[in-house]
Amino acid sequence: MLPIGLLRAAVGKAVTVELKIGEVYSGTLTQVDVWMNLNLEEVAVADGEPTGASVAAADLTAAPRMLHVRGTVIKSVTLPDTVWADARDERVHRSVGEREQPPRTVRPSRT
Repeated sequence: MLPIGLLRAAVGKAVTVELKIGEVYSGTLTQVDVWMNLNLEEVAVADGEPTGASVAAADLTAAPRMLHVRGTVIKSVTLPDTVWADARDERVHRSVGEREQPPRTVRPSRT
């Protein structure tokens, strides 16, 4: 499973993002693109190291309501455990759907 698939499965769920400079943000993932740029809402900023799946034990400071994080500055993203199952189910559903489609036939044009 590619990381982008896991991130897409996490849209709408609470995630924790640690940046290369040491800042830690926690919020609801609202959007992901192919460069792994992330958009978060309801953001909380933690002063210190991330603690597992949440930053509840860290000191929280004022944070912007929405945040855009560029993919090149991300060190790690902590996802809820349910994301693995959601991503796997989506992958299976997509592959089954592809098999159920009838094969396309290409007919030569009449000239």
